[in-house]
Amino acid sequence: MGFTVSEKRPPAPRPSLVRACLMTRSWEGADGVSLAQSGKPHGSEPICRIAIAKRHVLTGGQDGSVAVSDLRHLEQPTAVVLKDEADGSAAPEAVGHRDAVQGLAWLPQDNRLFASGGAEGLLKVWDASELSSVLSLDLHSAIKGLAMSGTAQVAAALEDLTLRLVDLRSGRAVNTLQGHTKPPLCAVWGEKHLFSGGMDGTLRAWDCRMGARSLFLCDPYAHEGERPLKRSAPKEQLAQELEHKVARIEPYRFRSMRSVLGTHRRFEEGSVQHMAGGGSLLDLEPADTGKSEPDGVRRAREQFTKEAELRSRHVFGPPRREYAYEAQMAHRGAITSVCASQGRLISCGVDGKVRCWHQESGHLLQPEVSKKQEDSIKREAGSWRSEVNVECGTEERPLQMAALSQEGVCLIPEEELVAVYCLQEAKCLCRLAAHKAQVLCCEAASSTQVLSAGSDGLLLSWNASPGKSDVISLD
Repeated sequence: MGFTVSEKRPPAPRPSLVRACLMTRSWEGADGVSLAQSGKPHGSEPICRIAIAKRHVLTGGQDGSVAVSDLRHLEQPTAVVLKDEADGSAAPEAVGHRDAVQGLAWLPQDNRLFASGGAEGLLKVWDASELSSVLSLDLHSAIKGLAMSGTAQVAAALEDLTLRLVDLRSGRAVNTLQGHTKPPLCAVWGEKHLFSGGMDGTLRAWDCRMGARSLFLCDPYAHEGERPLKRSAPKEQLAQELEHKVARIEPYRFRSMRSVLGTHRRFEEGSVQHMAGGGSLLDLEPADTGKSEPDGVRRAREQFTKEAELRSRHVFGPPRREYAYEAQMAHRGAITSVCASQGRLISCGVDGKVRCWHQESGHLLQPEVSKKQEDSIKREAGSWRSEVNVECGTEERPLQMAALSQEGVCLIPEEELVAVYCLQEAKCLCRLAAHKAQVLCCEAASSTQVLSAGSDGLLLSWNASPGKSDVISLD
């Protein structure tokens, strides 16, 4: 009587899991990443923005010029639109901007039309085939960022605390979105809504069909449940809160060393002699006067202990709002960049945090896993961490970060470096060093090729070698 022994085979890996493993290994370590090309499309002028559509690369310069280059040949730009001179000698449709180009965006799924926005407040729409301006609109405020939707609508983040929606089919502004208490620095179109981040630390979602009010604000504490808010405050405090606290970032306050050690109190004579004899300050004890602690002092101590526990739980995080009229901050400080990827929203702020949000609700990504699954969750392709610590700059200026679609890998400008972070494992895969000055923008051309540019005027192309997956399919 014969018998057979069947070998138990592991389940076949999902395609998304294999793809994520390949991508992580491609960018892990600087040995597998090489500098492929370099160019200076604007000469020595800093490059503020990059936009890619198929094989065409757009760059915007600090002097107001716009350049178009071939992705395969970055050494020499295909065409350059020079800055707009003050004398007005050139035709308006053949010149660029009078100030720095702070926004560039292609029409999605099309490489024949793109928009540019300058710090002088001029929004221009260009025909890429002839590189001529087909629409020029003055928005009367400096443009900080641009985003273009598939329905030919351009969202411009302006310095006057608003977002302006421009319909390219009619050639005019159709809506003004108000809500930021400080200038917005970046904007991006999600799957259903428009998102914007500003210097006030708020990340807002907008529905252009419902009017000028924001739909919701991204709340990092939404998963902790509702918290009772104060409806009113004394008139003096209310005026101060409205003027300062909503738009101001409260610094993290530590107790003084004298307060910690208790040396600001009066001590007995023996304690002073002990200190003079070489004893430690920690051995000092306050004098026992025999009086009970007043109720006011006791309540103040209990309140301080409660607030200290709250600060230790959310150390260096955005402050929680206390009043109903306050707006919940998404970052402690300005939000310098925001991008959308795979139904998720990624934001970066001057507080050194990169946070991932749900586009539908505005909540942080909170994977519900047990402790036994914490190690395995890092390898799941659909599980991203809610927060990653980065080393970005603290200057409140718009930057351009990028995310590789469906891979959980994002690119962050860090001073003179381009850092590649994995949002699934919450770690830095590598840092790319070739720039000689501040990196201002980076963009992904494909899953293995990224571009970066900065204040040194260099436009660099980085290639990652294809990685080998540790997951082996036995099918």
